[in-house]
Amino acid sequence: LESLGWKVFSANCTLPRALSRRASRIPKLSPRVFFPHTERVLYSDLKYLRTISKVEASALARVLLQGTRFGIVQHAVSDDLASEGTHIEVQVEQKRPTMIDDLDVMREQISSLQAALSAEEQKSFAIEGGLHARVLQGDVNSSFLDALWFEEYAHGCDRDQIAFFGAAARAGLRRVYPFSCQDKFDRAGVY
Repeated sequence: LESLGWKVFSANCTLPRALSRRASRIPKLSPRVFFPHTERVLYSDLKYLRTISKVEASALARVLLQGTRFGIVQHAVSDDLASEGTHIEVQVEQKRPTMIDDLDVMREQISSLQAALSAEEQKSFAIEGGLHARVLQGDVNSSFLDALWFEEYAHGCDRDQIAFFGAAARAGLRRVYPFSCQDKFDRAGVY
């Protein structure tokens, strides 16, 4: 992986199951704390690592960033906040009972976000949180959005996709121009 520009950080520790997902999201949502001298960071969930491990890291980060400071993959299945919640509930019931720490907390968080967000915000900010890139250094960086995302996550359920809706809305993200991709929901672009 190093020949492709990757620097892999790995750590092992044993945590109670109730804390393990929350603990794993701290470096994911607050990379500047762990990598303060890094210009760009590329995050990947383990489920994507096999696929992207053959790709040169900086090229993938450039594609995700597209000239902005935070690049993330739009969700291919969930078309809005409510369907993301439904998608999680179905997975919990059918095959992944430990996918979330508390469904009731998620439902409350979704209800609160639905009351606060416009219909456009509930559709635009559906993301797949497992792959994203950020610019951590420079006059313009992702720190503001990172802090909002972590704050939303810390006060809600342990699914960072749900928290992203609140963070993106609070940051005032609006699409400034679309770009083409196979996006059936027409939300790909630079925000």
